[in-house]
Amino acid sequence: MNNYKNVEILKIGLSNANFTDEIKIASSYPLKRTRKRQSYSSYGGDLIKERVEFRTLDSFNLKPAVIKIDTDGFEFRILKGAEQTLKDNKPAIILELIDKTLAKKGDSKNQLVDYLHSIGYDFFTLEFEPIADPNNYHSANVIALHRSSSKT
Repeated sequence: MNNYKNVEILKIGLSNANFTDEIKIASSYPLKRTRKRQSYSSYGGDLIKERVEFRTLDSFNLKPAVIKIDTDGFEFRILKGAEQTLKDNKPAIILELIDKTLAKKGDSKNQLVDYLHSIGYDFFTLEFEPIADPNNYHSANVIALHRSSSKT
């Protein structure tokens, strides 16, 4: 849509395992017309059902410096599927840390925070101020930096 030449679009989902599933995809803008299309009036767009291949981030063998995740509750699953990538590359992670959306997917903020802490990550505000207790931090967006890269 934005005419970028250095972007490769892959029609896949990320998760903690490799599998294929039929899911509902919501969009805040109208999608191309298909038989599977439904109105998604909450956001002014569409809701469609589509068969999607899911893969772990680890399966791509990438070496990212930064990972940005905004997946409305699927953050923990995606990060679990990126464990080796996180351990090997220690990228900065920018993510939403919202217990309510994680809970809708069967996970929790505590699980996500404990997991990232266990592999060496600490949490910071978007202004890079340390967050002493991320489980009680009430802003949605945070940065997680590996301890080996967050020393100033």
